[in-house]
This record gives sequence, structure tokens and C-alpha cells, in this order.
Amino acid sequence: MLNKSEYIIHIEKFNYPNIDKSSDPFDLLVFSLTLENWVAAAQSALGMNIDQHVNVWNLECVGKLGIPATLFIEGKQPNAEFNVDGSTLFVYGDIEVGFFDRLKKELTDNPTVREVALGSGGGSVRDAMLAGYEIRRLGLSTTIFGPCYSACPLVFFGGAHRILWASPNRLGFHQVYSNEGGTVPADDPIYGLISRYMIAMGVNPQIVLPWMLSASPQEMFEPNVSVASTDVV
Repeated sequence: MLNKSEYIIHIEKFNYPNIDKSSDPFDLLVFSLTLENWVAAAQSALGMNIDQHVNVWNLECVGKLGIPATLFIEGKQPNAEFNVDGSTLFVYGDIEVGFFDRLKKELTDNPTVREVALGSGGGSVRDAMLAGYEIRRLGLSTTIFGPCYSACPLVFFGGAHRILWASPNRLGFHQVYSNEGGTVPADDPIYGLISRYMIAMGVNPQIVLPWMLSASPQEMFEPNVSVASTDVV
């Protein structure tokens, strides 16, 4: 769909088990579930527009599964998408400038929302913290349904109740980056603002800030789920 098929050939192969009387029923069950998951993912992808394809490619594929990080695609519509399903607001995509205002409007228009589910590669630190404050003010819960990287964990911290599943989707941290000045040094006041925000959200900055500072803006530190659960959730 994005003309990148040559880069995913190595993950598009199934090792079919023997299907005869000698087959292990459990192996057949696992294989059938694998095929079912593949079909569900394919059907979901067929229903997406090009901007959604780019979002999934950049967040779920690039830099993972043997796919080079250099294959990142600049999207024409980088802003996160909002979708309400029952009492959950699903947020997927970049946290661009203006994200807070869009999130606030979405929550105002959907007063039955009680949980915000996140999947994002990050973006604006300011918008992420403002969004977190708004989520906490409303007493909403947060969880993740995709990778939650860079500024995204700051939104996640806003949850009055936070759920972090032991799944492939993880929290990821790195140093703050500015389009004007590049990597923001550790003594910059922005880290003090982030620290105060974490304290207000009940998160230990003495543990989380070193996670952020341990990786350059081109890298990502992903803490062990059990450790993150203890110190974040």
C-alpha cells in the first residue's frame, strides 16, 4: 500500500505445518490463530486512508522487525486521529502543536469518555503535558494500545488510573528535541517543568528523567514493563 513491499518480504512468510493425521492439534490451533490475526490486520488496513497507513507504518513498523529506520515517511496529515468507541477515546498518531486543544474539544464533545487509549510516536512536550493535566482534571484513566514514545508517556501520566499492559506496546523515552536547536541539554529549564509535572501526576521524576536522558532523540529507551509499572503506574 505504501510501495515498501520489498522491505517486508522477510516477515510475510508463514511456515505451514503438515496438515494430516500426524499433525499436532495444538500446532494447528496456533497456526490458525496466526492466520486469523493476519486476516484481521489486513482487513483493518484495507479500511484505512493513506494518512492512516503512514501513521501505522511510521509507528509500528519503521525501525522494528528488521525494517530500516531510514524508511520513515513524512505524512501530509501528521496530527493524531481521535476515535471514540463506547467510553474510550482512542488517540493514534503524532502529538503536534494544537493537540491539547483538539483533545479538549473531543472530550468536551464526548462527555461519556472515561478512558484515553494512546498510540503515538510523540511530538510537542507542551501539548502533551497540557493534555495530561486535562485528563487528570476530568478524572479519566489512560492506557496504551500502540507504542507510546517520546512525549506520549507524558499524556499517559495524566491518567487518574493508569493501565500498562505487558504487551509488545511499550512506553519509550528519549531526550527532548527542538526543531530550532536540536537536542535540548539536561540543564535546560524544560526538564524542571517536566519534573514538576511528573510530581503533580504522582510519577517519580528521579527514575523517569534518567530514562529520558539515557537516549538521544534518534534512540528510544524502553523500560522493562514490570519496572515501568512500579514507577509509573
